[in-house]
Amino acid sequence: MDLFGFVSWVIVLCVAVTLFWPVNIPLVALAYKIRQGSQPLSIEPKELWVRATFAALALAVLSAVLIGLLYTLIGSVGFPPGMVQFTLLIAYLAAAVGLLFWILALEDLLQATSVLVLYIAIPALPLLVAGRLAHVWEALRDSAPWLLLRST
Repeated sequence: MDLFGFVSWVIVLCVAVTLFWPVNIPLVALAYKIRQGSQPLSIEPKELWVRATFAALALAVLSAVLIGLLYTLIGSVGFPPGMVQFTLLIAYLAAAVGLLFWILALEDLLQATSVLVLYIAIPALPLLVAGRLAHVWEALRDSAPWLLLRST
């Protein structure tokens, strides 16, 4: 698989996880708890759930903006999909790490990066398998070629 094909799959997985906003709130809390390891939580459980709610909401809004930009730049204007997706993914990841750093009140950006990776990676494999079995990826590739690139 080429780099741009991989980038388009990463975008699809990030969007698929983050756009299910009310359902994915426990995933943010779980990613935060896994990142803490055996250390006790530095915040109260109620505050963790409030912060997880706003973090999941902020990432859902950020993903909606990403989808809008992808559709506008690739689907409407006609820019080359590979480089646009790569550039927007880098910007998306930087913004997502910054949002998690701020909303979860973490100590450094590496903690926010690990929470983001866990948040996306935990449901990624079940989503890939379920999408494959339900033929969602083929339908997405046909209906939104600006989002999921065809393999060459």
